[in-house]
Amino acid sequence: MSVDRFASIELRVHREQPLVADLEELLEDWGLTNSTQERLWVVSYDSVEQIRTVEEIAVGGYHEVTVPLPPLLTAVLMAGADRFRVIHNHPSGDTQPTYADVEMVHLVMAAANAAGLYFEDSLIVGPSAPMYSFLANGQIIPAPEIVAMATGTSHARVPFTR
Repeated sequence: MSVDRFASIELRVHREQPLVADLEELLEDWGLTNSTQERLWVVSYDSVEQIRTVEEIAVGGYHEVTVPLPPLLTAVLMAGADRFRVIHNHPSGDTQPTYADVEMVHLVMAAANAAGLYFEDSLIVGPSAPMYSFLANGQIIPAPEIVAMATGTSHARVPFTR
């Protein structure tokens, strides 16, 4: 009897390198804004802010979704990116964050910081409601060092002089 000692790891990317640059339009086209269950997606970006991948990380119930941190960070790393946004929906249509949403943002921020990733924003979408942005509402304040690293400004070249 032979035992296979090798395991394979497969990361299933829900959507990869979308053709649409408008994130709101993309999410609506893919059904996130009108879903009857809460869903959590991660959007990975490259250094020039083009979408690399969009992946559904978790599907929850009607009122909540659990955030699995390892698959979330793995999706960003497997995309070859170091910056990302997290998006989830509120089927009720009220896109104002709940206490659980704020706690989720804190957990994701701590994990991203530990991994050296730039967590740009957490967005909440819903049917017929404006998208809510934690960044735009002052609830996420990126560290200047992380922004400089992700945008490449920390790697400015010294002018060559003779």
